[in-house]
Amino acid sequence: MTQRTENLLGALAVLVMDEMVALDSVAALAGPTARAMLNAIGQYPDASIELLRDAVALSHPAAVRAVAALVDAGLVEKRPGVDKRSVALALT
Repeated sequence: MTQRTENLLGALAVLVMDEMVALDSVAALAGPTARAMLNAIGQYPDASIELLRDAVALSHPAAVRAVAALVDAGLVEKRPGVDKRSVALALT
């Protein structure tokens, strides 16, 4: 491996670590569950909490708390769902 390649890999490693630390500084993104939920909301626009709960393997109360934290952080918004008991989630 050349010195240039080693330097580029080192710079990439520093960049990745900086990004990971920056994500952990936002309380709503402190764990992998919140990141998985954001990914699922991006993949399934207007998904209900029930669909997300199944996608990330959480209990319903844990999913509700995780969604509430994401809404409070301004990362997700709640919209009216298909019936009065559900909400549709979207990324902001």
